[in-house]
Amino acid sequence: PPCFSDVPLPYWQLGTQWANSVFRESECFSPGLSRQQMTACLTPTAAERSQRLRSLFVLGDSHAVHLVAGLREATRGIFTVKFASASFCHWTSPESIRAYVDRRAPPRSCELFVTHTWELLPKLLRPKDAVLVCNFVNNVAPS
Repeated sequence: PPCFSDVPLPYWQLGTQWANSVFRESECFSPGLSRQQMTACLTPTAAERSQRLRSLFVLGDSHAVHLVAGLREATRGIFTVKFASASFCHWTSPESIRAYVDRRAPPRSCELFVTHTWELLPKLLRPKDAVLVCNFVNNVAPS
C-alpha cells in the first residue's frame, strides 16, 4: 500500500468518537486482558478469513492502539487489523519483560499479556501475515 492515504478531513475530525471506540469501548485494550479476551481480540473471524486477507497483528501498550484506526484505513482490502494492547505493558520477549516493568500496571498483568501473546501468535500466523509492535519505553529497570 502507499505510505500515505488521502482521507477526507471529516474522518479525522471524529477524533473523540474514534478515541472512545478504541480506548473505552474496546475489550482489546485493557491493563489486564485475560487469555480468552486476547484470543478473541487477535483471532480473525471466519468472515475475515473468507476474504483471504492477510492479518496484521498490532501489539504493545496504548501507543500501539493509536495506530489501529490509521492502519485499518490504509490497509483496507489488504490486511485485517487485529490488536491486543495492555496499558503500561511493553510487549517484548518473556525473558525480557522484567526489565520493562511499569509500576502503574496491575501486578503480573504485563507478564501474562506477554506470555499469552507469545503462546497465541504461532497458532494464528499464516504466511504473509505481519506483526507490528509499538511501545513507549522510558523506564528500563536497572539490571
